[in-house]
Amino acid sequence: MDLRISEVIFIAGFIAYVVIRGVYDRRAGTTEKKLSKFSAAEKLLLVPVGVGSLLLPLVYLFTPLVNFANYAVPTAFVWIGTPLMLFALWLFWRSHADLGRNFSMMVEIRE
Repeated sequence: MDLRISEVIFIAGFIAYVVIRGVYDRRAGTTEKKLSKFSAAEKLLLVPVGVGSLLLPLVYLFTPLVNFANYAVPTAFVWIGTPLMLFALWLFWRSHADLGRNFSMMVEIRE
């Protein structure tokens, strides 16, 4: 299988993930916070999460820095993984939609 197809599928899923998160984060930002418990430990742990979920995939796709970790993926894995990714994106969207304006990446109580 051409690696380009799997990369395009991944990029589409990545963009969907970022858009879902951005839309609900923007909507929730307009709601007043009653209480926010955002400790230094949470701030510290949020950095590797951001690096691992946002920065590292972009580095992999657009630079040769992590080419040493490339390996061949069987075609079946791409076609099995695509519906799994779609289900995960649907679940991610559904959880954000259910929370609505109460969505928060941190422990917060909103109006």
